[in-house]
Amino acid sequence: MKLKRLQLKLKKNRPLKLVLLAITVGVMTGLVASLFFLVLEWTKAIIFDGVLGVQLATPPGDHIISDDNLHHIKSSVYDNIFSNIPQALLIILVPGIGCGIAAYLVRRFAPDASYDGTSALVDTFHNKRARMKISTAITKGFASIITLASGGSGGKEGPIAQVGAGFGSYFSDKLGLSVKERRILFLSGCAGGLGAIFRAPLGAAITAVEVLYKEDFESEAIMPCVIASVTSYSTFMLTFGSHTIFNLGEVESFEGFLHIPSYILLALICSLIGAFYVKFYQFTKDFFIQLKIPVFIKPVIGGMLTGVLALIMPYALGDGWGAIQEVMDGNLTLGFIALAVIIKIVATSLTIGSGGSAGIFGPSLFIGAMTGGCLGSFLHMQFPDNPMVPSITAFVMVGMAAFFAGVANAPIASIIMVCEITGTYNLLAPLLLTSAFSMLFNSKISIFKPQVLNKFESPAHKGDMTVNILQEIQVSEAVDSSQKIETVEATTMLGQLSQIVRSTEQHIFPVVSKGKLIGIANLDKIRTVMFNQDTYSMLIVADIMEKSVVLKNNMTLYEALGKFLNDGHLELCVVNDDNEVISVLRYQNLIEAYHKGVNLHNSDKEESLHASI
Repeated sequence: MKLKRLQLKLKKNRPLKLVLLAITVGVMTGLVASLFFLVLEWTKAIIFDGVLGVQLATPPGDHIISDDNLHHIKSSVYDNIFSNIPQALLIILVPGIGCGIAAYLVRRFAPDASYDGTSALVDTFHNKRARMKISTAITKGFASIITLASGGSGGKEGPIAQVGAGFGSYFSDKLGLSVKERRILFLSGCAGGLGAIFRAPLGAAITAVEVLYKEDFESEAIMPCVIASVTSYSTFMLTFGSHTIFNLGEVESFEGFLHIPSYILLALICSLIGAFYVKFYQFTKDFFIQLKIPVFIKPVIGGMLTGVLALIMPYALGDGWGAIQEVMDGNLTLGFIALAVIIKIVATSLTIGSGGSAGIFGPSLFIGAMTGGCLGSFLHMQFPDNPMVPSITAFVMVGMAAFFAGVANAPIASIIMVCEITGTYNLLAPLLLTSAFSMLFNSKISIFKPQVLNKFESPAHKGDMTVNILQEIQVSEAVDSSQKIETVEATTMLGQLSQIVRSTEQHIFPVVSKGKLIGIANLDKIRTVMFNQDTYSMLIVADIMEKSVVLKNNMTLYEALGKFLNDGHLELCVVNDDNEVISVLRYQNLIEAYHKGVNLHNSDKEESLHASI
């Protein structure tokens, strides 16, 4: 009984229901994100250090395996088993094998999840009623672990966001929620996954609602996403602590007009490279789609080519985020940083474009960071100690936000996310500036192909955008005021009524007594006796009338439509408060008023869109 009362209370109190569900999804997503992160890091350690013999730097927040353990894995596995195999051959083969296995798992158990992680979320929200099988989400999670741990180039944010969204969709279906509520819980799960894996609760919530559109955001889902994200982040913290992913140390403050030219230059360069990144990624994806070879071989080729690139620049493997901390610390040369930008663009395009399973958000932050580091290093070499040139660390941090804002059309999300993963808001002003300029320069591109312009363009909001025109028009506006209404007295003989019928086009005739409506004579129903002259002097109108369904002037046409459909008449009487007949509303009048209202609404909508442009 208590459970039933709780269910009834939740049904009536929608905000409370969404809060409780968002917390539930957040806890579940936090636990899954913790497991995902733990398995991924240990699998990477075993394959990178134990099989490939490659030890790459890891950002402080992701460094959960001690150096002693990594050294032990390398000495006990690589040195004893794989050291006799040429390392270059291993670096080429292992990513190919890993990408091939991951792609097989996706095709076998989640064939409908063909996009990268974030794009799949956007597509599911807009076009699939936010319905994602839990098996699809889990499969993508495992496939992504295999892809990234074997050296495929990509990010871990898309897959874990997909897993979170999958749990949100699963709970919605089990609880019988509406499609609208499922979409909100779907985004809450997405935010929970991002909030935990990035340790960025607010940035994750904003990303979940902003990345869906180019010029809009899903406002209704903001608070549930914040609640789920904070809950998931808190759950993740219980195991791994609250450390930020990167350690910036002391960051200089913004120097106002002195630094603005440098940051605008950074925004321009990020926009150019971002445009190249999007086009090259789409080109690579189209190339592999059109390539006439067995589908299962394509990701193997993509992974092996990524391995070839890793021979030139090791950070082509995995997410490469260790390099971001390295460039912040000033440990990388200008040439290495510049090479990293190009290599990561190509490696990510090959891995994901060929069918590998990983996210595309992480590489975007990497490329943006390297772009910022490259420009910062170059300017410091050319203009040492110049007060107009910000620090390299500042360039790296601002570059991440500017680049992602441009390629993903998500400026607010990118700004907050970068502030949270670096642990400082000191550079908020240049982050805002560069993200705005980057959006301006790259307004027509997006790395996420299923992204739509705004809610008007989303299939998810077609119902919201369909205005009930009839609800906005009153009966008084639709009746033909020039139309003369013939009424008949209840005592009128049937023969007299037949004479009246011949002189009018009415289908119904209001029957009145002392000026008050008491019924109607429906021509369609009295036709059989109407033209039988034997009854002309025997029957009066009161004998053949039926009950009248009436309308009032202040009723809406939506209410009138219901009466038309229930009554079956083509005309209904309109009366005043004294039940006196004012006019008759024809069904045809209602249809004409509807079409007029639709045309007016569409005209207003078009003017509004032009004004916003």
